[in-house]
Amino acid sequence: MAKDESKSIKSVADISTAIYQAPAKLGECRLVLIDGPAGSGKTQLAAHLVAKTKAELIHMDDMYQGWDNALTAAIMTKIMTQVLEPIGQSETAIYKKFDWINNTPGDLAEIAAPEVLIIEGVGAAAEQLRQFASLAIWIEVAAEIGYARVMKRDGDQISTKM
Repeated sequence: MAKDESKSIKSVADISTAIYQAPAKLGECRLVLIDGPAGSGKTQLAAHLVAKTKAELIHMDDMYQGWDNALTAAIMTKIMTQVLEPIGQSETAIYKKFDWINNTPGDLAEIAAPEVLIIEGVGAAAEQLRQFASLAIWIEVAAEIGYARVMKRDGDQISTKM
């Protein structure tokens, strides 16, 4: 957002309404970006919105290329060229999801130009992407709550890396 257009929205229904009231800025598609710190509830909110709006969903975790190439210019370029450009031209986006188990590129994913596309995850509302967004959502969470959620969700995987 170029200027402060922030609003406090309290329900999935309010967000769903805001999505459809916002103009499409990615061709005919309304792009919704959901960002915030780890454990803030981004994925959960996205799932609720997909159920309510029938949006297509991309997780930033699928776009990263491991921990060493997560929030880099290369990832933003990948999102722009493989997802946003095709969808903005009403074409199918095709990209490789990252396979975190094997630490390698994974399966191909395809998304035919949707009416609503949600990209959620840490870094989803990066400046390069916001210019195409109909709606950008930042979720706040107290650090101790986010940490507890991450440990509950990912504790076994990340405790071996600490």
